[in-house]
Amino acid sequence: MAVKKTKRSKQLFKSLVFGKKGKGLQSFLLTEIILIFLIGILGYFELPIYIPIHYGMNGIPNGYGQSWLFPLLSIILVIAPIIVLLTVKYRFKLLNKYPYFINMPAFYFSEITRMKRDKRSYWVNKYFELILGAGVSIAGLMIVMIIGLLESSVNYFLSQDISILSILWILATIVIMFYYLRDLYKQVLNKDKVRSKVIN
Repeated sequence: MAVKKTKRSKQLFKSLVFGKKGKGLQSFLLTEIILIFLIGILGYFELPIYIPIHYGMNGIPNGYGQSWLFPLLSIILVIAPIIVLLTVKYRFKLLNKYPYFINMPAFYFSEITRMKRDKRSYWVNKYFELILGAGVSIAGLMIVMIIGLLESSVNYFLSQDISILSILWILATIVIMFYYLRDLYKQVLNKDKVRSKVIN
């Protein structure tokens, strides 16, 4: 007697490409990642063999290392932006196969899963535009940091302005993300007014 094959469960989300905004953010984030790499390579060739790698509270170097550590630093700084870029690129595969890897706000996820399947993907993309925006901001901060460290390695002095700017940058990013998420919540509540274009 033939064994009856179990019917494959229908995927929760259907793949949908980004609009102009999402594509623009993806391209911008990729450009930032490349720029960080280029600054790291530039530092390796422009800096002396030994550079400051640790600074005291007064901004004066108290530890030194070889210049090859500078491009290594650029590799470390792009890890988070690259993770964001890859997560966004494979967002639908991850959501359909490994949904526990991506944590959407409960109010948002519960709303979009009540919709018809073809409409859900539009709102997934809207959420991931927020993730891309956060990635762009993180990469921007990494650029500021690596330029500041390059300047510090040349001048043998680390300005406290970099630390202050980094804190303000992170706070501003968090505030903007919360405002965007609040706006997204209002939009999803009025979802019937929004039209989505889905790839067949």
